[in-house]
Amino acid sequence: MTILSTTSECLPVMIPAATCALLGLAFICKELYGYFACTPPDYARLSGVPAPKPLHNFNLDKANPRPYRPFRWEYHQNMALKKMEPDWWLELESTYRERIAQRQQLYADHGRAILDALPGSHLAYKELLEMVIAFLCARYPNHFQMNWKFGLFHNRILEISSNIRTADPLKVLLDNVPEDFLITQQDEGTGL
Repeated sequence: MTILSTTSECLPVMIPAATCALLGLAFICKELYGYFACTPPDYARLSGVPAPKPLHNFNLDKANPRPYRPFRWEYHQNMALKKMEPDWWLELESTYRERIAQRQQLYADHGRAILDALPGSHLAYKELLEMVIAFLCARYPNHFQMNWKFGLFHNRILEISSNIRTADPLKVLLDNVPEDFLITQQDEGTGL
């Protein structure tokens, strides 16, 4: 057995040495191994996409949305796909509070027609939640904090906290992020 601990605050996690060697990661997925480490995977290192630059003096009330101009330059049919700027993956703007309230009302009115997932997608949307939280905490450190040791995500804008270990990951996203997400997975039966 190998003892794995990512920070001095964490309780050591005992896992087989062969598993440690296979994974090569500091984070052990609770669903797969029944353990929870204190830090998420380093998505910047794993994906090759740099972590966002922090906006320490970000003022939400003065933040305007970046203009969207799909036809600013000469038009070439490309389905409006372009390289994403990593710093702007999730943007906050002055309408943040209203947009979250609107999303919560839509969910209250329509339930699973607004927020749903197919069986077998639990690990995918837990990973999405971790990626989003890591991004928000890195980009907007004065507005979002995550205590990985206890699994508590704090949103200082709305003055709410969520326990990501017990809460529905999709509901946490709905309550904190003014964006829509779609995760697609390959169907084992059809291959699509």
